[in-house]
Amino acid sequence: MAKSFFSSASSENTEYLPFIKYDARSGRLFRVGKDEDGATANVEITKTFKAVMDIDNYEQGFIEFGLGGTPPRYVVAHNMMPAPSKPAEGKFKNGFRVRLRLSKACGDDVREFSSSAASVVKAFARLVEDFIATEGANPGKLPVVQMSDTIPITSNIKQPDGTTMKLTNYEPVFEIVGWAPRPADLFAVEAKAAAAPAKQQTSTGSTRAAPPATKQVADEDDFG
Repeated sequence: MAKSFFSSASSENTEYLPFIKYDARSGRLFRVGKDEDGATANVEITKTFKAVMDIDNYEQGFIEFGLGGTPPRYVVAHNMMPAPSKPAEGKFKNGFRVRLRLSKACGDDVREFSSSAASVVKAFARLVEDFIATEGANPGKLPVVQMSDTIPITSNIKQPDGTTMKLTNYEPVFEIVGWAPRPADLFAVEAKAAAAPAKQQTSTGSTRAAPPATKQVADEDDFG
């Protein structure tokens, strides 16, 4: 049976965990929290990022990220359930959401990671491909993921006055570097659906060679 974080297969959900975010404009990862005054504080974890990621239970659908600290809105479903319809109102974009547990070096807690940036969605889709190709050799374990590189992607953006401006975003390269037992605080909840279609993934149009063999990572090495 498929697993899901939420009991609803396809609904707008307003449950929030602490989160990490990727800034595609700079190619940097941040752990987002609050400082002693309650203001938003971003702690960079680009170089130290390592996490046990629950890719098996990632969600896909549509996300609207608000401005000025407004919480994002999610209309998402477990990846083994029918994808939800795009809301008619709002500025929703195709995206994903996944839960993870950060290593001791970059936070040592459970958070979520979501994005609707095209470059990040593409990178996550490739990570899912690698996961599907290697999960069978690692039963009962979750992948340990690092960001090994970024790739500059330059686009020509048309301006209102008819001119064009070059804009560079950075596509992350996520890599499975090991496998670890599920951390006790990284919960997965059984989905209520009696049956689910085959696992869906965002198409990247790429053909990828089999990923390299990865080592086994003990839970106590970096997590928990």
